[in-house]
Amino acid sequence: MTLTTHISNWGVRIVALWSLALAFLAFAYILHLTSAVGLSSNELGDQLQVWIILVMNILFCLGFLVCSYGLWFRHNWGRLGFLWVIGIWSGFNLIAVLDPGVLFTTSQNYSTTTLALNGLRFAATLLIPLWYLNRPQIKSIFVIPQPSEL
Repeated sequence: MTLTTHISNWGVRIVALWSLALAFLAFAYILHLTSAVGLSSNELGDQLQVWIILVMNILFCLGFLVCSYGLWFRHNWGRLGFLWVIGIWSGFNLIAVLDPGVLFTTSQNYSTTTLALNGLRFAATLLIPLWYLNRPQIKSIFVIPQPSEL
């Protein structure tokens, strides 16, 4: 095993742990939302909105968990799945941060600095995996099933 392959394996493992951390973050948000689900009114707003966000976080949590497993064992479906899940997750978060009233009603009023920093954070969250996991030397370490194995 060359040094480049060894470093690439650790890079993929770091992305897998990042995916696991995002799954735990979505799970924590699920726990927070479950306290508001079912109440007629709460500080989080409309019940339909709370239910939609709850379901989205359940899907993101499951998606990040599955992708973390696939990335850890270097399956190509884990790489592709993570790119899709992180793309959708970052897209929702970018829209919610940059224009809070588009997806859901909210009373949040961000300062320009907060908007810029959050926008950069979610853009970096999207662009770093897109760049890293699509590099040729990284793609080459993933196991791609042969047609006879399908």
